[in-house]
Order: sequence, then structure tokens, then C-alpha cells
Amino acid sequence: MDPTHRAIIRSNIPFLIDSTDFAILLPKLVEKGVFLENMALKYKNVSDRASVRDMYLNILTRGPEAFTKLVSALHDTGHYRLASLLDPGVTLPKYSRRVHPCQLANYHTEDPNTLIRMKEFAEKHPHSHINISTEPLKIRVRHSSAEMKMGSQLQTPIYQMTSRPKGFAMIINIKKYENGIQEERIGAENDEKNLTNLFEELGYSVIIARDLKGMEMVKELKTYAGSQDHSNVDSCILAVLCHGELIGGENYFVAADGQRIGMNSVLELFSNKECQRLAKKPKLFFFQGDGKSHGLKEEKRTGTDGSAEVPLRAYSDMLIAYATVNGKVNVEQ
Repeated sequence: MDPTHRAIIRSNIPFLIDSTDFAILLPKLVEKGVFLENMALKYKNVSDRASVRDMYLNILTRGPEAFTKLVSALHDTGHYRLASLLDPGVTLPKYSRRVHPCQLANYHTEDPNTLIRMKEFAEKHPHSHINISTEPLKIRVRHSSAEMKMGSQLQTPIYQMTSRPKGFAMIINIKKYENGIQEERIGAENDEKNLTNLFEELGYSVIIARDLKGMEMVKELKTYAGSQDHSNVDSCILAVLCHGELIGGENYFVAADGQRIGMNSVLELFSNKECQRLAKKPKLFFFQGDGKSHGLKEEKRTGTDGSAEVPLRAYSDMLIAYATVNGKVNVEQ
């Protein structure tokens, strides 16, 4: 094998291991002559990381055409990203006909008949890919092998994300409500665990607050938004997992004691006026409340960078993600 091709495979081994569908790729490698059938026997019925790694390292010894055949096998089995990773010049289809999985964790299915119907559907449609596991959905983050710097190649500026940590991520999780004023949020601990894992893997320092009463929630939010530590990082995340209500066209979070906290008042804490340490930095908000209206009052003020006065919106550099589209109710309700 060409030394350049050998180096490409070796440098991408971690990503290849994590992204390879072993059971699909191995027969195609045999078909293309990368492995003889008797050589592939030791890889059958095993799919652990060590076996996948051993297979790729073995390909390095399979002759001068092994690299081209590997790229072709990856392409033919739908591993388009891996094929492109090894050979950026490979021709990729405009779209994929592969069926994507439908992830539905069992803790969101209280009616046992629903799970039974899903199993029956899967038996009648063997080519469908449906996750009917009773385990909650797990999130995995694949880390890049090299830093990508594209600022000079793009006309549109990109945010600087070089601080360590990238920023702070606060998760407010209200699962249990006092005196039964709201239903307990089944599965809330799984959402919290997944978000914690996701944010930490993305390079954030995570702060968790659980089952806060109204005044406690307001205090924690103000403390978080006003933290001087935001000066030393490049971004900020806030995730609020709780019940919500729509009153007078505005969304409200419902704290553990039933007190309502306006969504706009929370966003105001992170505005350019109130939170100057995060001005011009990306601020990500994930709201799982049950309200229906995604309103946000727009204001403008004038800011200066020391040279000329430029208009600076009160709410800028914000990405706000809701559990539902505008006008719909969260499935938890």
C-alpha cells in the first residue's frame, strides 16, 4: 500500500472505528478481494472496537489496491462520510436511500400497547430501522482529530471558540412539583444526564440545579448571568427543563413551588445591556416548557467599540431552541 494511503488510514482510525457498521462492511471487503473468505472468518460474529481496529490495520498489509478497494467498499455500503474522509475526491450520491432510525425511548411510552404495535410493525417491515429498546436514548460525541480554522476562507465571520472550557452550561431541571401542583416529569433525569454528557463532551463546564422554587430559580439565573467567569470564555448555554404555561401570549416556566417565571425576563438577563461579558458571544438556550408562543420583544440601543457608534440589538448572538414549533404543545403535556 502507498505510504500516503497508509498514513491516511492510520490517522483516521478512531473515527473509522466509531462509525463503521462492521457487519455490512466486512462481506463487501471479501467481495472486492481485500480479504479471502477464510481470512474474514476471525472477524465474523464480533463487532467490538478491538476487532474493528484490527481489521483496518490488517487492510494496510493487503496490497497496493487495498486502499482503493476499501474506499469503494465504504461507498457501496453507505459509509459515504468515511469514504469521503479517506478520499475527498470520491463521487458521493446526491442523497441516500438508507432508512434512518426512529429513536423512541421506552420511558416516553406509558401505554404498553404502543410498544407492542411498534414490535409488530418491525416484524412486518424487516427493512425498517426502529429502536424499541427499553433503554433511554444515549448521546455520543465524536471528537475531531484536528482543529479546523476557516475564518480566512469565509466571507462571513465565525465565532471564536478557543477558550477552555468553551463556556459554562447551566441545566435547570424541575422534575418534582410540590403538593402535586404539576405532574412529575417522567424521564427528566435521563434528559439531564444526556445534556450533561453532551455539553461536557463539547467542552463546557456544566452547572446543574434541580427542583428549584421560584425565588431560588430567579436567584440562580441572576447569579449565572452575572458571573464574572463569562469574561474568560467564548460562549454560554442555558437549558431549562420544566413544565410551562402560556399566559397573555407569553411563555412562563413553572418552578417547583408553582411560581411562574417569564421566559422573556430570563432572556433579558442575557441581553447585551444586562450581560455585557457575553456581548458578541454565542448564547445557546434550550427550553423544554409546554407553552405555545415563542415571543421575544425586540429592542435596540447604541453601543460603541471606541471608534464609531453602531446599533447593537438588545438581543443578539442568541440561538433559542424550543421543545416544539410555534403554536404547538410539548409532548410531555
